[in-house]
Amino acid sequence: MQDAEYAPSFFALLAFAGLIGACGIRTNSQILIVGAMVVGPEYSAIIAVAPGIDRRDGRAISRGLLVLAAGFLFAIAVTLLFALCIRWAGKAPEPFLHGVRPVSDLISSPNLYSVVVAVVAGIVGVVSVTLAKTGALIGVFISITTIPAAADFGYLLRSAAGPKLAGLRSSCS
Repeated sequence: MQDAEYAPSFFALLAFAGLIGACGIRTNSQILIVGAMVVGPEYSAIIAVAPGIDRRDGRAISRGLLVLAAGFLFAIAVTLLFALCIRWAGKAPEPFLHGVRPVSDLISSPNLYSVVVAVVAGIVGVVSVTLAKTGALIGVFISITTIPAAADFGYLLRSAAGPKLAGLRSSCS
């Protein structure tokens, strides 16, 4: 990954993808989760770390991982802020308030199938890049749920702080 790709647009796209994922989680919309996966630029950063590993270039590895960590922390923070605003405004979808969260449950509860998909997607990604057949990479992007997981984590943080925030909302009224 070139330095230009570490521009603010990388972080903005991660944040926007996180917001799309957050809306998908809140509304139980699988299509929004897929949209978040397509918008998220994190896969290019993950791919950029691979040559560093291959060449034993510690600088490339640490730079790529640092950018990924900072980008995901930023996306989680933006999603948490969004979740807090939704809660404060009282605009949470009714089914979500009653615990109907199939999309969130799917993302936050990995199982054997999650491992199979991750391994197969990784293999497809390597084969696609090796053969220069990048068309299959779209499927890899969609099967990797990194940004929706970050959005779900932002909501998890909001939920963990729920009782404290409820008091904040009533004091703001």
